[in-house]
Amino acid sequence: MRVIDIENVTVELGGKTVVDGVTLGVDEEDVIGLVGESGCGKTALLHAAYGVEGYEPVSGDVIYHVKICTNERCNEAHIPSHEGGCRKCGSPVEAKDVNLWKPENESDALAVKNRTSIMLQRSFSLYSMRSTFENIVEALVTIRYPVELRRERAMELINLVGLAHRTTHIARDLSGGEKQRLVLIRQIAMEPIVLFLDEPSGTLDPITAEYIYGVLGKLVKETKVTVLLASHLPKFTGLAVQTLGLMEAGKILQVGEPAEIAERFMAKVPPKYESKVTIGDPIIEIRDLKKYYYTVDRGIIKAVDGVNITIRERSIHGLLGFSGSGKTTLVKIMMGDPSITGYDGTCRVRANGEWIDMHPSNRGGRGKALAMMSTSYQEYDMTAFKTVWQELRGVLPELSDEEAKERIYEVLRLLEFDDDHIAEMLDRDTDALSEGEKQRMLVGFALLTKPKIAYLDEPSGTLDPISMRKLANGVLRARDELGTTFVIITHDIDFAADVCDYMDTMELGKVIYSGNEPEKAIEAMRAASNVKLEQVVDKKTLEEWILKTSFKYMRKA
Repeated sequence: MRVIDIENVTVELGGKTVVDGVTLGVDEEDVIGLVGESGCGKTALLHAAYGVEGYEPVSGDVIYHVKICTNERCNEAHIPSHEGGCRKCGSPVEAKDVNLWKPENESDALAVKNRTSIMLQRSFSLYSMRSTFENIVEALVTIRYPVELRRERAMELINLVGLAHRTTHIARDLSGGEKQRLVLIRQIAMEPIVLFLDEPSGTLDPITAEYIYGVLGKLVKETKVTVLLASHLPKFTGLAVQTLGLMEAGKILQVGEPAEIAERFMAKVPPKYESKVTIGDPIIEIRDLKKYYYTVDRGIIKAVDGVNITIRERSIHGLLGFSGSGKTTLVKIMMGDPSITGYDGTCRVRANGEWIDMHPSNRGGRGKALAMMSTSYQEYDMTAFKTVWQELRGVLPELSDEEAKERIYEVLRLLEFDDDHIAEMLDRDTDALSEGEKQRMLVGFALLTKPKIAYLDEPSGTLDPISMRKLANGVLRARDELGTTFVIITHDIDFAADVCDYMDTMELGKVIYSGNEPEKAIEAMRAASNVKLEQVVDKKTLEEWILKTSFKYMRKA
């Protein structure tokens, strides 16, 4: 039965049309995916369908077909095929068509919103200091799931996504992929009428993303939840969805079989730029580097454990690894971060023919090296309430407005923005940029000063294949035209294979692969991934912990 009708919906943000007359029907147990280049409108469409404030359609309707409890104190919404009385209070239910943005009765819209869930892009809605098990049981408590069944249901969901070995771990200590899986089952534990997923694999590496989509496919099959999701990974989305829609410029161009739609989308990926640069002599040398941390609860953590790496001038050098592999600590040492001291070994950078030790104690020398570096941080965001021009202009205070504009155009052209697009973006507020535009813009920030060395931290983020290729081509062009040496810190092996000359893959503080063969780097990453995904748990110990921990939840109404 039909549960949502999206009828000729148009959404505008900042005066720009981001969803343009979209019509889409969603039936119970449908699992529908939306793919398209960053900025095509898929996230805005999800937000309008869910009812996120600020995404109210300027025209068109979002209509939910539901049954709502006639007891006003309860007001519970149900799927249209629900039979019998209210699942919450037992009162009779009434079939209603609820126009989400123009309800005749606001309580009906609220009832619908209370029975839908959304997983936002780059967001982990978790109790960070509570365990995996407790996060799920809290969700079950919220919907008043039968007390005597909570423990069993929580473990059923945890086992479905392969998190049994993390049952007792607090959410804060989970990896990115583990958090994504936990968020998924928390949302499903709420038993939503419709589950909206905005980039469910987030900023995960392709290996874990593929695993997440496989898990999602299993979850929706087991739980029969209705899902509408937006994704930047068409090659994996087919593992979870039954139907795929291709969006472009705010419109849905085609809806069909996932493989067919993915092929049409991938045909739009531009060709790879062929770099012609000659790689030079070593510019960064790391020898026998070790950095250990000592903790009360986890003992010795070997963040960097005997690492040797050479990075050559004008090369694009990838540091690959999952969260916790040691690459972040290593890069902080390479940049002379004053918070990282007490390490063994050396890290030296060649600046103007002089080799400089990057240890924080070498303040004078380190400053010479830092002057020729720049960084694009994964967690960095642009300043709110500023235009893009104001944000970029602030990086170049020593230049006149005319000189700054010329430099900005020069750099953004390298990143495959055309002049009309640049002019239009510069007038926009920073929060009106799409994710793809923002990711490339952040790399542009790092290049505005024409650095000798640029560190790019997870530059590909949540980019779709088209935007990712444009970014890769931009980095290659920038290397050719500016002579910049790039250090790419990433867990995205696809992006690294597309752009890097050399790769060092890290795991548990060690380099487990070093070379320029992407296939071998991928093999090393897969081997490390399998260790993480196939961990086992002592069942007896786990059962004892659950019995002890879950007692308090068994008493909650």
